[in-house]
Amino acid sequence: LETLGGDISIDNHEGRVDTKTNGGDIDLSNINGVLKGHSFGGNFHISRSEGELSTSAVGGNIHLEEARGIIDSQTSGGSISLLNVHAIEINCKSLGGTINCDGVSGKIKIENSGQGINIQNSHGDLNLRSNSGDILISETKGTLKCLASFGDITMKKIIGNVESLSSNGDILLELIYDSSIDDHGVHLETHSGNIILDIPKRLPINLKSIIYQSKSYKDINSEMPMDVSILEDKVVGIKKLEEGTIPINLEVHQGIITIKES
Repeated sequence: LETLGGDISIDNHEGRVDTKTNGGDIDLSNINGVLKGHSFGGNFHISRSEGELSTSAVGGNIHLEEARGIIDSQTSGGSISLLNVHAIEINCKSLGGTINCDGVSGKIKIENSGQGINIQNSHGDLNLRSNSGDILISETKGTLKCLASFGDITMKKIIGNVESLSSNGDILLELIYDSSIDDHGVHLETHSGNIILDIPKRLPINLKSIIYQSKSYKDINSEMPMDVSILEDKVVGIKKLEEGTIPINLEVHQGIITIKES
């Protein structure tokens, strides 16, 4: 189906769908099969669908709700939103807008060069990259990797393995322990910013924190006692609790480290 300016609407279809419009919106529901859709200037709305769902838009937004299978969405100038999407693979890329997800699971890869990434209620393997804008994550269970070139990384109620790097921004992590998860570990690093870590009390950690280009003990502010030393042009703080089975590594360049217990 192809149109030079009008909308396309499909409901209850099984099989392969190819759609293209040069100005209208595309509305698809109850699709089961293979979808390939593109819009110049219009918006996508896909609901209650399953299969290999590939969408791309120039200037428009993409919204998926209650979708399953393999999801691939790209937009230039618009935003992407996912609601209750539980897929094998999710690949999203936006050049200009935001990417918002609520209730997603699977192997998730998201890249944004616009206004940031916002993820809530996720489960699985998350790989997030923002070239411009903040990364906000809440209530995630699984493996989490974040990379922000210009922006802060905020992670709240996180369960699992965390690796986050910010080239220019702060990093905040609120960690929750769950004994059902075997892979626990944390690596946080920022080259221009601060790190705030909030961990449960008596968590069996093996923690090492380093602040480069600093000679002040006060740059490590911890609610738990730590062994702090100054080595040449860096401050190093070490703490091991109980068995120390959870490795935590914090690295800051030109900033401070704050550790809280809750």
